[in-house]
Amino acid sequence: MKEKVGEVFSIAKDNPPITGCTISKLVYNGINDITYFSLAKNTDISAKIYPYHKLLIVNDGGLNVYGTNGFCKTLNSGESVRILQERLKDAGFETIEENIRSQWNPEERDFIAVDNLVKNLLK
Repeated sequence: MKEKVGEVFSIAKDNPPITGCTISKLVYNGINDITYFSLAKNTDISAKIYPYHKLLIVNDGGLNVYGTNGFCKTLNSGESVRILQERLKDAGFETIEENIRSQWNPEERDFIAVDNLVKNLLK
């Protein structure tokens, strides 16, 4: 993995948007690549360049996702987990409603919330 090792890092802080540009950073090259994208306002990721399934997580702001037959979905910060849960349910998976929302650099309260969530799941 091409990322900092042994220290806390921030994807958002390390990859800020640049006006008028779409920036990509390949951090893992394998069967399932991991690429960060930093999109400035009015920029996009070409479906012709990246024509495969994606897991999109919006850290800040919003993102329009376009597909075939006029499909368009706007993802806003914090919605990715909810939409993923809906799709998993539609596919027959059991999910839980409770979740934890944290920025890329979690704080102590986030770790406590994870501990509490796990304890509740194990009851």
